[in-house]
Amino acid sequence: MDLHPRIGNRYRRVNRRFDQVIVSVSNTGPGIPAQDLPHVFERFYRVEKSRDAACGGAGIGLAIVRQIVDSFGGSVGAESTDGLTRFWFSLPVADPRAIEPTDVVQGRPSLTGP
Repeated sequence: MDLHPRIGNRYRRVNRRFDQVIVSVSNTGPGIPAQDLPHVFERFYRVEKSRDAACGGAGIGLAIVRQIVDSFGGSVGAESTDGLTRFWFSLPVADPRAIEPTDVVQGRPSLTGP
């Protein structure tokens, strides 16, 4: 866990479920509005429309993440409530026998999902 001035506490979690590795990042900052959540992985999409690329990014980071994860046969997702937002991605394990099931958590438990 670490503290960021704009987004509150950040938590990271890595675990394995069956034949997938799941990585998630959560924060306790302001949530993402429900109408924006389905679009956060779209290229050039910004939740804060008033911000320009000079002070808030170009809106392509999560689209790139989705493209890379998709190319490896994985999936991505996001969920948000007021005060807790979670982004996650999963990747298939090439040889599930090679990795023991683990659950590495930094911070408190996050929202439900993979």
